[in-house]
Amino acid sequence: MQSSHTPPKKILVANDFSENAVKAIDFAADLAARYGASLTILHVYEVPGFHLPEGFVPEEHEAAKLRKEVERALQRDSERARAFGVSDIEVLAVGDRPYNAILKTAEGGHFDLLVMGYHGQSGIRRALIGSVTEKVLRVAPCPVLTVL
Repeated sequence: MQSSHTPPKKILVANDFSENAVKAIDFAADLAARYGASLTILHVYEVPGFHLPEGFVPEEHEAAKLRKEVERALQRDSERARAFGVSDIEVLAVGDRPYNAILKTAEGGHFDLLVMGYHGQSGIRRALIGSVTEKVLRVAPCPVLTVL
């Protein structure tokens, strides 16, 4: 029996630089290599700064330093994905809240699949803040594959 599903051609993987994110990158890279899909590795970071009554004031020196660190880490992860045989790789670093940035990127990029690591929080922490992965799962514009 032939499946009516088509293989993904555009894969987005969310990367928070955790152990589970490394597993998600490996899984997404393996899929991308198998199907000749493009792979986008997304890292979302909070811009350092100060919250004042007038609004948010970014700390430019710390923000520039953070961007450089993130770019180095994303380059490392891009090379990791390339080792699986993926040739079409894009890396994105976005200063925003993870939930918002992941959804905006998934929607705007018309991805066929979103791959995310799952940390499995439980108890009061999950009840109070929830899991980014669980929030994304509820409203993602494409299928979401979670990796433990």
